[in-house]
Amino acid sequence: MRGPQTPLTFADATISSLIPIAVNPGNVGVSFDVLSYAGRLVVTVVADPQVLPEQDDLTTSLVEEFTALSQGTTPGLVSAAGRGYS
Repeated sequence: MRGPQTPLTFADATISSLIPIAVNPGNVGVSFDVLSYAGRLVVTVVADPQVLPEQDDLTTSLVEEFTALSQGTTPGLVSAAGRGYS
């Protein structure tokens, strides 16, 4: 569900950004928490390092793909393939 397109206020102060936070139960190895707010999309990755020790690689790949999408270029698995993933 899309969040508000314009910033909200709380106690007469503008809320400049929001960060989605989730607590994973013991049987969830990785989760993606997504929130849109005031024209921005925020993605939080929460991972169990025993299940996904490559969280930094995953996060970097997500940033590269979202950047490509926002610039109108075709995203792909080039960044993942360059790291040995298919």
